[in-house]
Amino acid sequence: RAETVLASLPTPQVSNDVAAGVADGSRVRRFVDLSTVGQRAALPNYVVLREHDIAALDSPVSGGVHGALAGTLAVMVSGPRGEFEILHP
Repeated sequence: RAETVLASLPTPQVSNDVAAGVADGSRVRRFVDLSTVGQRAALPNYVVLREHDIAALDSPVSGGVHGALAGTLAVMVSGPRGEFEILHP
């Protein structure tokens, strides 16, 4: 059982579906969405997860295939600062 779920998904709909499934978990405390799905997907995720006391962190990865090959991917994070601090190495 995991307290933190990291998800990197292909579409906004898949992101919403996975977040809804995660909301049913009994031990999950935070959901970090690494997908680049935009605010239209991030907001519904936030709402459904908040109803289950799960923190939502929107954390898209930028750089694409070229960035991955060059080792220059960038990750941005938006969400509760306290949850970010828990996850920050």
